[in-house]
Amino acid sequence: MSGARRRPEIWCWPRLSAQYENVSSIPVSLLGSPHVSASPAINSRPERTPASGWNRSKRVLGIASRSRPGGSSCALLTSGAVPGVLLRRFRPRETVRRGGDVPVKEASFEETPFGRYVTSEGWFVLNLGDALAVRNEEKGGATYPLESRDAPFRDVGVRVTVLPTGEPNALYHSEDAQEGFLVLSGACTLIVEEEERPLRQWDYFHCPAGTHHVLVGAGDGPCAILMLGARPDPEVIRYPVSELAASYGASAAKETADPDEAYADWPGDYEPVRLPWPPGSDTR
Repeated sequence: MSGARRRPEIWCWPRLSAQYENVSSIPVSLLGSPHVSASPAINSRPERTPASGWNRSKRVLGIASRSRPGGSSCALLTSGAVPGVLLRRFRPRETVRRGGDVPVKEASFEETPFGRYVTSEGWFVLNLGDALAVRNEEKGGATYPLESRDAPFRDVGVRVTVLPTGEPNALYHSEDAQEGFLVLSGACTLIVEEEERPLRQWDYFHCPAGTHHVLVGAGDGPCAILMLGARPDPEVIRYPVSELAASYGASAAKETADPDEAYADWPGDYEPVRLPWPPGSDTR
């Protein structure tokens, strides 16, 4: 299986494992209610058999390109695939501006057994306690994508990632765009330009273009991080070999600018989950 389908840095939607590519294959037990019980804690990682991954988007936990993820595989949990009582569609409302300006419509949502996700362009408000998340049980933690698969944000990528202790969010890398990382809860270790820096709640890491970096979960529980970054076109991403990053399982085997090559051995796949928010709590 190629690295392109396993990369955890993708700011748009990572490709899900094969069993969830079509909602009709989701176990019936998960379709009993749109409000299933909370998923296991993020630090709990049972063994899973890797399946096929997600689309060949260009990026991995840095910031994805402004082009939409390739292929029709973006149609996870599409409307009509689940009985209407389980899949609720939130239709957009048009916001009328004064003065004759073109109005900006409210984005549409769909409610699934795993939570709510955005399905179109437009303004929206989404609470993480209600949002669909995707998780790689083997490496990379979980993420709330926050944007539509079919209409990714054009200029700035945004997501919230939850890292178990000892798990890196990606491979050590640099990008040709500015990024920013705000620790919402928990603690993590920042590896930046071959240095280690401990980060705790409310620490903000400003990452200028060209800065080598990666984040690794630390402390006694999960670490939630708000991740932001510009989306240049074209984009350039580089993966150096780093002995320090390798000690955390976060270095490419050899220096490369090809994400597919860098992530060829990254294990696991992403599956949709409903996680408790805040991380580590017993309820959503």
